[in-house]
Amino acid sequence: MKLKNLLYLLAILFLTIGLVACSNGDETTNNDNEGDKGSETENTDNEEPAEEPSEDDTTYTITALDFNPTAVAKDGPGVAMINERFNIDYQVDIALKDGYKEKLTTTFSTGSIPDLVGFEGGDANYVKYAKQNAFLPLDDYIDDYPTLQRVPDAIWDSLRVDGKIYAIPNYLNPAPQSTAIRTDWLENLGLEMPTNYEELKEVALAFTNDDPDGNGEDDTYGILTTVGPNNIFPFHAQGPYWDPETYYTKNEDGNFIPTRIGDGWKELVTMFHDLYQEGALNRDFHTLSTQDGNTEFYSGKTGIWIFSIWTGFDEYARTLVDLEPNASIAPIPAFEDPTGKTGWKMNRGYSSLTTLSAELAGDEGKIKRILDMIEFGRQYYPEEEQTPDNEDFDWIQGKEGQGYSMVDGKAEQVETASADGLAPEHYLPDAKPYLPEEANPSEWKNLQTEVLQNAGQKFEEMHKQQDYFYQKRLLVQSPTENELGQELKQFLVDEHAKMIVGERPLSDWDAVVEEWYAMGGDKIVEEYNQAFEEQDLVDFDGWIEVGE
Repeated sequence: MKLKNLLYLLAILFLTIGLVACSNGDETTNNDNEGDKGSETENTDNEEPAEEPSEDDTTYTITALDFNPTAVAKDGPGVAMINERFNIDYQVDIALKDGYKEKLTTTFSTGSIPDLVGFEGGDANYVKYAKQNAFLPLDDYIDDYPTLQRVPDAIWDSLRVDGKIYAIPNYLNPAPQSTAIRTDWLENLGLEMPTNYEELKEVALAFTNDDPDGNGEDDTYGILTTVGPNNIFPFHAQGPYWDPETYYTKNEDGNFIPTRIGDGWKELVTMFHDLYQEGALNRDFHTLSTQDGNTEFYSGKTGIWIFSIWTGFDEYARTLVDLEPNASIAPIPAFEDPTGKTGWKMNRGYSSLTTLSAELAGDEGKIKRILDMIEFGRQYYPEEEQTPDNEDFDWIQGKEGQGYSMVDGKAEQVETASADGLAPEHYLPDAKPYLPEEANPSEWKNLQTEVLQNAGQKFEEMHKQQDYFYQKRLLVQSPTENELGQELKQFLVDEHAKMIVGERPLSDWDAVVEEWYAMGGDKIVEEYNQAFEEQDLVDFDGWIEVGE
C-alpha cells in the first residue's frame, strides 16, 4: 500500500478515535485543559482491569516534573494517596504552564533529570533531548498496557526519534480550541456572528467603542491575544489557511511553506496591528500570560478570546456570571478561506507527553511501577461508573467528601481540589483518560457552570458540522527545524509583535521572511518538501470531510 493511501486510512482512524468526543452520547469524560490532568478510567468485561501495584514490595522513590495551567499544592493529600496505593515515595514538582519551558531548560542544564518529565505537545525540546539520549525507549512496553495500545500508529510514528519512541502521549480531542465570543454582547449591540475577518474586526471595534455590557462605562475592548515563549497566542485562526503552525499554501517556487510566513498569518498580524492602533486589542498583549488572558475575558473586560471543552475553567466562569448574570459565550464557526475550504486544523492528537529518564534503564521493577501508575491514570470510566461505588473512580477523584461531592447524581470536584491537591489526579503523570473506540462522550457535561455548558454544547455541535485538516507536517521531520526551529520561530514572533505595536512597519513583511530564510528557514522548507515528496505526500491535501 502506498504511504499516501495508508495516511488516509490513518487519518480516518485518528478521526474515529477522536471525533467520538465531539458527538452526542450518554457518557462523559473529565477532559482538561491542554496539558492539564483529568481523570477517568474504564473497567469493562472486555478489557483488562486497571493496573494494581506490582507484587514487588520495594518502595521506590520516583521523581517527576510536570506542569498545570493553575497552581497545585506542592504536597497535598493526593500525593499521600499515590504513595500508599503504589508503594512509592513520589516527589513531584507541578509547575505552572506559563514559564514551564524555561524551567525545563534549567532542569536539563544540570545534567540530571527526574524519573518522569512532562512536555507540552509540539515542544521541539522533546526531539532535542531525545537525540541526546536523555530518555528511555518505550517501544518494548507498549503492548503491555491497554491504553498505550489504543494510541493510533500515526501518533506513535510522529513521536519517533531516530526510529524509537521516547514519550507517552495523552489523549486530546482532535477538535481544536476555537475563537470564543460574548454572544450576549453581540445581541446587546444588534450584531451578527462574524463570518470573515473584516466582520470580526468590525465586531472588535464595536465591543471597544459601543458599551457592549451596557454599564455606561468605557471599560471594555474587543479582542485579546498574548505573546509567550515562541508564540503569539491565541492565533484566532479561523481555519488552517490562517494558522501559523500549518504548511498549507505554496510559494512561487511551488514549495509548501509555513503559514507563519504566508499570506494567511499576514492577514491576522495586519488585523491585530489595526485593532491595536484603535485600542481594540489589549495594549499589554506582549506582557500578558494566557492565565492573565483568562482572567481578562472572564472578568468581562474583553469579548473575544478562546474556548474548548476543558475542565478547570469553571472557577473563572463563576466570576463572570457573578459580574454579568446573563453572560453567554459561543465559538465562532470557521471562515471560508481563499481556496474555498471551510474547517479546522485537526489537533496533533495529544496535548502533553510523558517521558521516562534514560537512567532508569535496567531497573525493570521501577519502570513497571511507573508504567502501572501511568496506566491507572489513563483509564476511562463511563458516566454510570463515575460514582463513589466505583472504588477506583472514587480514589482518583480524591474520595467523596474530600476531593468531590455528588450533586444531582454527578461527581463534582470541590472548588479548591486542584489548588489544595486533594486528589491523585492532580499529581499523576497522566490522569487524562485515553478513550476506547467505543466511547461516545458528551464532554460538555463535565463542565459545572451553565455558561460553559451552553458554550460546550455549541462547540460540539459546530465541530460535528465542519471538516478537518490533518497536518502532513506531523508525519515527517526536518532536522534543521529540530535544531534551529525554536530560535527561528522566536525571531518571527518577535518581529510580528513589533509590527502589531507599530515598532516595525507591515511593509517589512517580505524583508522579515527573507531574514528568516537566511537564518536557516530555507533549509527547513527544503527538508519538509523533500520529505513530502519521498513519502508520497505532495498530493495529500489533508482534508477529511466529517460535516453532517
